[in-house]
Amino acid sequence: MIDPSSEWDTRKKGPAKRNYYLTEDGRKCLWRWIQTLSLQISLMGTFFNHVKGVFPAARLPKVDLSALQLRKTRRPARTQEVTP
Repeated sequence: MIDPSSEWDTRKKGPAKRNYYLTEDGRKCLWRWIQTLSLQISLMGTFFNHVKGVFPAARLPKVDLSALQLRKTRRPARTQEVTP
């Protein structure tokens, strides 16, 4: 679970507002989900590319894997890669 921490902001007029922040554990969890979902998108793109050969007339989603590869190599600041 992504674990947010929060605090009330009462500096301005009107009702107080709640500001949420990710904890370090939450950032690590979020990064693991990014990695997991990136892999799943890549696998689905590969699947659709292979299926297109079997059903050439099918209207299948187009998955741009080149853009995905660029995003997979970038990691949010202050987050360390976690290996299962």
